[in-house]
Formats: sequence, C-alpha cells, structure tokens
Amino acid sequence: MTAGFLALLSAYYLCDATATLRPLSPDTAQTCAAQYEAVKARFGTSSDPTPAARQAAYLRFKAWEASNVRLVERMRSEAASSARAALLRDRI
Repeated sequence: MTAGFLALLSAYYLCDATATLRPLSPDTAQTCAAQYEAVKARFGTSSDPTPAARQAAYLRFKAWEASNVRLVERMRSEAASSARAALLRDRI
C-alpha cells in the first residue's frame, strides 16, 4: 500500500461520506466519480474497459476492503467526521 493509494482511498471515502449527508454539486460529483474510477483502476487493468473487466476490478477492490477491515473502518470513520465537520462549516 502506497501513500498515494491511501490518499486516493481517503478522498474516495470522503466523497462517499459527503454524499450521504448532502447532494454533491455537479463538479464535486464529477471529481468523486473520477476518484472512484481511479480506485477501481488500481485493482484492474485500464487497457480493458469492458463491463466484465470493470466488475472484476470492483470485486477485487471489495475483496481488498474485506481483508483490510480495520484500516477501512478507520478511514471511513475519519471521512465521516470530516464530512460532518465540513457540513457544519458550510451552514455557519
């Protein structure tokens, strides 16, 4: 696991957490979709964009999450806290 991958994953989880609290702006939604695709690309091949290859990459990502439960829980918890804090700042 590289620092770059962890940063990408943190951003992905932050997008996910934010989307559960409020609608994303079109620009943010586009950025989050790109981050999601970048996460999946880490688990698949970018040279095969077929639906089957994309699904296989997603399943490898989910398997990685399942084998790294504590890390994923911590990262998701931190993302949820950050998303809630940002929401409160935006409302003040």
